[in-house]
Amino acid sequence: MLSIVIPAFNEERYIGACLDSIASQTVKPLEVIVVDNNSTDRTVEIASQYPSVIILREKRQHQAFAQATGFKAAKGDILGRIDADSILPSDWTEKIVDVFEA
Repeated sequence: MLSIVIPAFNEERYIGACLDSIASQTVKPLEVIVVDNNSTDRTVEIASQYPSVIILREKRQHQAFAQATGFKAAKGDILGRIDADSILPSDWTEKIVDVFEA
């Protein structure tokens, strides 16, 4: 139901904690899409350690392009777009879904 899209450019310091916060959600999202926007650090390597994460690549440099690539690929009815340095409360997904279901 909920797809989470994360544009990422050189986010190795943050992406792991962000993905950990998503992994600990009380209601799991349908999918988590990390869109690598030409990172030159370990962003993709770190994101690849999460089996449920889909990694896409966008060569056009700008978060708007990366975001659009993620949105286009997303299969959920609800699209959640967060930054790679976001730490979500454990009930974030649950609350988002509840709001849309109401």
